[in-house]
Amino acid sequence: MLRCVLEGFTYFRTVDEETLPGINCFAMTADDFASGKVAYKMNKYFTDSGNGNVWGQVVANSEGEPVDPYPTTYRKIGNDGSNEVINFAEQYHNHLGSATCPICGTVNPQEPAKDNNGVYQIGTPSELLWFADYVNKTNGNPDAVLTADINMNGIEWTPIGTKDKAFQGEFDGRGHVITNLTVNDSSLEYAGLFGYVSRFSNPAIIKNLGVIGEFIGGEYVGGIAGYSEKSEITNCFFIGTVSGTNTNGIANGDTIENCYFQSDSTDANARTEKQFKSGEVAELLNGSTQEVWGQTIGGDDYPRALTSANKVIRDFTSLGWHNHTGATTEDNCPKCVKTPKQEDGVYQISTIQELYWFADHVNNHEQNINAVLANDITVNADIKTSQDRIIWTPVGTSSKPFTGTFDGKEHIISGLVKENSTEPVGLFGVIGSGAKVSNVGVVNCMFSSTDVAGGIAGSNEGTITDSYIYDISLGNSAPIVASGNGKTDNCYVLNNTDNFAGIAYMLNGSSQTWGFKIGNDSLPTAINEANRVYRGKTYHNHDENTLYCDDCCDFVLTKPNEESDWYLISKPGELAWFARLINGGIDGNDHTNAKAKLTEDLDFSAYTDYDYNWTPIGTADKPFSGTFDGNFHTISGLKSSGADHAGLFGYADGAAISKLIVSGCDFSGNESAAAMCGSVGTNGVTFDFCGSYDNKLTGTSTAGFAGASAGEVTLERCYTADSDKFSDGKNSAFVSYAVSSNAADDAMTEAQFKSGELTYVLNKGLDTAVWFQTINTQDYPQFSGETVYRTSPCVSYTNDSAKTNKPHDIGDDEICKVCGERGIPKKNSKGQYELSNELNMLWFARNVNRGEDISAVLMNDIDMKDAEWTHIGTADKPFSGTFDGKGHTISGLNYSGEYAGLFGYMNGGTISNIKLADSSFKNGTVSGGICAVNDGGTIENCAVDNVDVSGGTAGGICGQNSGTITDCFFSGNVSSDGKSGGICGSNSGTIESTVSLYAGAAVGENTNGSITNCLYNIDIAGRQKFGSGLETTGLTDSGILEKLGIKWSKAANTATVLFYPELTVFKTDKYNVGVNYRLTLENTDKSLVYKDTLHFVFDVQSAPEISRKWNSVVANLVYNDVKQQDFELSLDGIKLEFDAAPAVGNRLNLMLDGENVGVLYMDKTLKVMIEITYPLNARKHIISVKYVGSSFDYLAGKSAECAFTISKVIITDPEASVEYGKALKDAELTKGWEWTDSSAVPDSKNRKFKVFMTVDDENYDLSGIKGLNGNKLTREVEVSFKKAVPVVTVTTDPFSALPGTKITVSVFAVNPNNAKFSDVPTAELFYTTGGTKTAITGGSFVIPDGLEEETVITITATTEENEFYKAGNVSAEVIVSAHKWSREWKIDKDRHWRECTDCGVTGEKSAHVSGGAATETTAEKCTVCGYVITPALKAVEAPVITPDGGRFTGSQTVTITCATDGAAIHYTTDGAEPTASSTKYSGAFTITATTTIKAVAFVGES
Repeated sequence: MLRCVLEGFTYFRTVDEETLPGINCFAMTADDFASGKVAYKMNKYFTDSGNGNVWGQVVANSEGEPVDPYPTTYRKIGNDGSNEVINFAEQYHNHLGSATCPICGTVNPQEPAKDNNGVYQIGTPSELLWFADYVNKTNGNPDAVLTADINMNGIEWTPIGTKDKAFQGEFDGRGHVITNLTVNDSSLEYAGLFGYVSRFSNPAIIKNLGVIGEFIGGEYVGGIAGYSEKSEITNCFFIGTVSGTNTNGIANGDTIENCYFQSDSTDANARTEKQFKSGEVAELLNGSTQEVWGQTIGGDDYPRALTSANKVIRDFTSLGWHNHTGATTEDNCPKCVKTPKQEDGVYQISTIQELYWFADHVNNHEQNINAVLANDITVNADIKTSQDRIIWTPVGTSSKPFTGTFDGKEHIISGLVKENSTEPVGLFGVIGSGAKVSNVGVVNCMFSSTDVAGGIAGSNEGTITDSYIYDISLGNSAPIVASGNGKTDNCYVLNNTDNFAGIAYMLNGSSQTWGFKIGNDSLPTAINEANRVYRGKTYHNHDENTLYCDDCCDFVLTKPNEESDWYLISKPGELAWFARLINGGIDGNDHTNAKAKLTEDLDFSAYTDYDYNWTPIGTADKPFSGTFDGNFHTISGLKSSGADHAGLFGYADGAAISKLIVSGCDFSGNESAAAMCGSVGTNGVTFDFCGSYDNKLTGTSTAGFAGASAGEVTLERCYTADSDKFSDGKNSAFVSYAVSSNAADDAMTEAQFKSGELTYVLNKGLDTAVWFQTINTQDYPQFSGETVYRTSPCVSYTNDSAKTNKPHDIGDDEICKVCGERGIPKKNSKGQYELSNELNMLWFARNVNRGEDISAVLMNDIDMKDAEWTHIGTADKPFSGTFDGKGHTISGLNYSGEYAGLFGYMNGGTISNIKLADSSFKNGTVSGGICAVNDGGTIENCAVDNVDVSGGTAGGICGQNSGTITDCFFSGNVSSDGKSGGICGSNSGTIESTVSLYAGAAVGENTNGSITNCLYNIDIAGRQKFGSGLETTGLTDSGILEKLGIKWSKAANTATVLFYPELTVFKTDKYNVGVNYRLTLENTDKSLVYKDTLHFVFDVQSAPEISRKWNSVVANLVYNDVKQQDFELSLDGIKLEFDAAPAVGNRLNLMLDGENVGVLYMDKTLKVMIEITYPLNARKHIISVKYVGSSFDYLAGKSAECAFTISKVIITDPEASVEYGKALKDAELTKGWEWTDSSAVPDSKNRKFKVFMTVDDENYDLSGIKGLNGNKLTREVEVSFKKAVPVVTVTTDPFSALPGTKITVSVFAVNPNNAKFSDVPTAELFYTTGGTKTAITGGSFVIPDGLEEETVITITATTEENEFYKAGNVSAEVIVSAHKWSREWKIDKDRHWRECTDCGVTGEKSAHVSGGAATETTAEKCTVCGYVITPALKAVEAPVITPDGGRFTGSQTVTITCATDGAAIHYTTDGAEPTASSTKYSGAFTITATTTIKAVAFVGES
């Protein structure tokens, strides 16, 4: 056939002239040719017959391609076009390369651009079509990314990759979605977005891609790929349908990771339409490591590429998702999970979001965390009908129980919903062992589970206290806890018939944390002053405007104003509130050290008609230890009974109370009562400027200030007119008085109080008066009134400052007609009082001791045998005048006391020309015939004859002398347990021309004093020698004196024979003793080995041929003066330094080049102990000591040395033993060896461990030693075990019940050192009633019938002894009772008891039973309830006094310190040994005269 086309004509030519079959010839117009119609029809003939394109023609177009006027041969144009003619609704056109045809809408393949790495950037359907065609025809491993979402609606799709041309590259959707993708070809073997995906050199990768479409195929059909072979498809999703022989929503084949398709099926990768729309799938696709996907919640039905506005954020409930728009951030979004803030490691939960965070954190991250509620939290207001209920996830699961602490702080959590769970449910799901949950209300919640459900917890192995539930699940019967062996204490299930105020009151227990405002609150909540519940006749609240509550019979508590940490108290209710605060009843916290100040007087007498009972401030359990400033105000009219310790304060320990008067009160205590404080603890109490009067006190022990005191009570300028100041002697007072007929220094009569004398004395020495009294109007000192003045010399008291000069009006009977003072002597022209009789002497002593600076002369001999003598002069009011005996004799004196003598204490002044005879002075801290202490004064021309003197420091003439003694004589007896001498016990002054006939030492101790021209008795061997011989005799044999050339003379103007010698000899001769002293130094450890602690001792010795007993004398003489720093120590020629210079007796560190090498200390025999702890090399060494001090000439230049040898260590095989369960660090290991791993814990299977020793050949004997590696020697040692005593615990539930009740018994036995050890023998259980033992099986038993109430059933658990454990034994009790007794004992400091948790009645009340006295490491505890009766004692370091003793020219400031924390220092200033009742050190003090200071330190009772 020949087909010809001529313009304007159509004709044909045929051989047989017949019409050719299938060929139609038409006449065509010129337009048909130009439009391409002819080309289309001609080409269609060939394409329909399967021959492909033959004809083509470029027709009119907008792409700049030249137009063909008639059909031409088919050809390609560019990469993506051709001249094929397309017919669309009779519109003939070409596809020349446009992505989408503007005429017919056909999408045409178009090659996408590449980035710098050759990765195709696909953003249009055309580019996707091209990529599929490119993979399927030419290259299977190109890489591509999507740059936009692509809609393939109406576009015929050919999957990317075939079995022959599999896709082998990487395709990253970057969060974009391909939509409306369809394949409908059941003959297509592999159908999906991708057909076949396979491995090239690396796995093919398809990721971060979404596909929405419908795929109908043949063998393998998938939403992402028909088949995946050894490839990776990750983070992708598909929405649509797949149909074929083998189908999968993602892909058939292998590795699919984190991909999801929309379906209601149970396939692991299936997710519902709701899950897609909610944002859940978007979150899943992102995982935890990337941010690719986003979704506009409520707008997008599926994930989209992430933008700044569509980021998917999980709701705090973990049940929904949301976006942030506008200014919304995680911080201000109400739907976001919030991490609570922390305070001191405790999470502060205040919102729903934070509560849900807490649950999630416990369940998925950390179980042992601590949290408190800071607000009430309502999760769902409507838990039953709301369609949008927030579902709760309980805190703690079976696999991850909560093990921390949760304190609700009296807040309420409501509206929790968790139904149809398979786990334990409640606020908490599972509370683990050791966890504590408290102070929370759980309200209006729905919980149900196929496991267990409870209001607060489904299961509890911990402790739940002080909490309640209300309206839980479908009614009020839901339990607090459904299961578990934990403890639930003081918790309640509330119902509408309960008295919620009463519940709030009971929830508080011993604390004050829950409240309920009657008429306002619907449930108990956090306490405040308005909702605090009180229990009187009824449960009730207090109105803040009411001062007194008749229901409570008490004052309405009102919180005082505060200022700089001080509570300012101005009315009764505020004082009662402060008492409640201290006693722990306000918020349960410890406020015992709070500070308060009165701003007004408080008079409680207006309430005496009410039946109120004052609750004292402070209890034995919560003693007041703070500061109470009365601010010069008065508290009056209080009444209190029934307390163990009654008073304004009940029990105080370490408190400071000042500027306060308590009057007109009635205090009755079971044990003690006082106006101020019923009882005082071991830390004592200080009272400054306080007074009490007109108070009624009743109790076993009563007093004005402290009814009973375990520590020191210190008073300064205080008084009481109620009783004695204290009930015992552990106290001290300065200018403080009590009403008494006793004439003791700290007591005054009632008349003295009323006269104004007390007020005057309390103010004396103050720059400004504190105390006032209007005489004849006010009976006692007050903080307001008139100033009191003292008249002189006739002593009386007046409010008129112009009338203070008032002379005595003395009658013939020597009695003042005005003041009534007796025995007032007359004055001579020199102003000296003339003493003629016993009364004159007593008057003179009394007035000197009152502080009068007066002088006297004797007019007669005076016999004092019938007088009650008190020495002249005291330490604080010393004698400083002149006393001239005029040769007269005073006899018959007898005195026993602190400063014993004719004179007690003199400071300056002169005593002369007296003979003292036939007298006795005993038991003084310092005692002396003429004067106990002479501080800078002069004693001359005095004789003491037939006088006995005894005391701590005792002398025939003077006990302690730092002044001058000259021309005196003693004959009598002196005895002392310290220092004693016929002339002087201790001398640091001058003694000249004085004779002692005492059969003993002339001077007991001489410290830098001068002793010249004195006589003593030579016949007593070993005594000090201060003169040449004098036979033992009296002064009746003048011949003996004449032998010595002594000339005796008479006193001037005296007609009688002198009874004392006036010594005129020995004016030039001086007798000094020359004794050869030496230092000795010796090694007390004779055999020394490398690393041994070395011990040396050195002391001062005298040559034994000089004096047989000199050593003891030297020790007594110099002990208080020689210091460690007086000696210089050297080791191998290198001087050792001291790091400090403490008082004698303290340990002193020895330093070498700044490193501690040992310690040095001195004992009371002057022996100095040296310990060298620094390891010295094995060889010969020399240690030496040299005296370098200046106080003792006889030691000048003395030195000593000691040579010693250190031997090498002989290495022995190691041995070790340890208590079973303890780590190696606790083991006993042969000296020198160390553990390679000391933290390891040996057990029955693992006993051998490595040890090592670092050695060298200089200090260790290494002969024959094997196993050395350098300087390290290693061995393996098999550890032997010491048996452990297992800790066995038995608990019962319930603790008390009636016969017939089933008792559940739990027993737990563990290794005491290591709970991981599970090899403790199983405990056997039995119970005992009436001596009969009955075995317990199955963990429970039933209380037998017939047992009487209060019968105690003892449950005992025992474990057998084996190789590793000793036998264990423990008991518990069950009480047969209708009461629900508390398992825990209630206690105070004296006793223990139980309470019924239902009705509050008490039982089993008894005193504590001591388990043994406290030691330094062990407290004294009650064996019944465990109460600590006395804490463990502390070892107390010796106090250090600064400066060291010595001679000083001016006053000295003294400080005393102790290295032991909490130690209380007590001291004396008279040389007496200090005790706990001595003055308590409170700060530096100044001395102005020679003083002996001694100190002691105490901690607690130690």
